[in-house]
Amino acid sequence: MTRLTLDVSEETDNMLSRIASKKHITKSELMRRAFALLYIADEQQEVGNTLGIIKSSTNELVSRLVGI
Repeated sequence: MTRLTLDVSEETDNMLSRIASKKHITKSELMRRAFALLYIADEQQEVGNTLGIIKSSTNELVSRLVGI
């Protein structure tokens, strides 16, 4: 496995720590998931699609993610 060193602000580090703690995963695992989501967004953008956030109870589009 390749090691990656990343400099982030204290605010970003706190945000990552909060999310990782809530999900009971490491910050490394959280970043792996974030990179996987970024990869999916990039692949979909290449074929003319966008990612969106759908409200699960109604299948309503809540937000479209642009510029990822």
